[in-house]
Amino acid sequence: MGYCVFHWFIGLFILFMLALGVYMTEFKDYSFYSLHKSIGAILLIFVILRIYWRFRNKFFEPITNQSVLLTRCAHSIQFLLITMTLVMPVSGIAMSYFSGNGLKVFDVEILARNIDDFGKKLPIDGSLASLFHEVHHYGGYIFIALILIHIFAAIRHIYRKENFVQRILGKNIEIK
Repeated sequence: MGYCVFHWFIGLFILFMLALGVYMTEFKDYSFYSLHKSIGAILLIFVILRIYWRFRNKFFEPITNQSVLLTRCAHSIQFLLITMTLVMPVSGIAMSYFSGNGLKVFDVEILARNIDDFGKKLPIDGSLASLFHEVHHYGGYIFIALILIHIFAAIRHIYRKENFVQRILGKNIEIK
């Protein structure tokens, strides 16, 4: 039960971060940039803990009345979701670092800005900053698509009355 709460807690923050990132990108409003970076950096710690827990504990047994292809798709989506929970904060932090912006978490400097003698910000590596920007930007939209697929799969389980919520909560149920 504890993992389920932890999972939902991280999930809600991820949804908030994705929504905030899309808002900032689409409306060119970067007033939430510091908040986005701060929460993303903190979220990385929780994501690492969640990934550690996920791989230390076994995955759910597949539902036996579904096709092998559907089972493989489900495992692939779960793997990609876990991967994206790591890719997004790492690419965001790397983008900030290589662009010379450094990293502040709620005004506490974690990575120093790269500035010249006149106080002007200097990129550490502009091409890497650009690469991580692309990964972070397009990765956000890929992540949203994966989350939507995940939600539709949950709705499918509900529609088919497969008791998946009880499985998520750790209850032993008979798998049909």
